[in-house]
Amino acid sequence: MTLENFSIGSDCDDGGHAATEVGSMLFTRGVSGTRVMTGRQEKAVEGHRFKCWGSHSDEATTPYLTAAAAIGMDRAEVDLFVRKLDKVLAEVKEKRKRKKQERRKDKSED
Repeated sequence: MTLENFSIGSDCDDGGHAATEVGSMLFTRGVSGTRVMTGRQEKAVEGHRFKCWGSHSDEATTPYLTAAAAIGMDRAEVDLFVRKLDKVLAEVKEKRKRKKQERRKDKSED
């Protein structure tokens, strides 16, 4: 799923931090098998430069989240994952909203 709204734009262009925070927050809540790609990391290996390191393509510049599923998972496990993901996304969104309000307040005080 795309995480574009969590790390692109004038109010939140943070090098992908908000997007990777989603993955970190899921992990601390016991969710494994997720991976966040920012589309902004580069890496050199043996002299070869890889854009969008870890992604499926050098053109994948939009942050996204992947989630692994295992054979034998039942619906309750998927529902639990979705509930945790929804909660994390809401928390990150609220945190960004507060930061944006603080920046506006700071600018108005200048």
